Amino acid sequence: MKLDSFISGHWISPGKDSIEMHSAVTGDVVAHSTSGGIDMRETLAYARNVGGKNLRRLTFHQRADMLKKLAQATI
Repeated sequence: MKLDSFISGHWISPGKDSIEMHSAVTGDVVAHSTSGGIDMRETLAYARNVGGKNLRRLTFHQRADMLKKLAQATI
């Protein structure tokens, strides 16, 4: 499975520089993702200015509810 990443407001698909992601339980390869070609300063700035701003608007319970829904989601 190729695992896309949401970086700085857009989706990035793994390309030639993909890395294997292993299961913490079995060690089997469960997905391929990318780590190359990502501008980490831009990514951090986006997280602080967009993601963080939106998260700070939520209450503790709203954040917990979002995490619970994420944990219950099936792929």
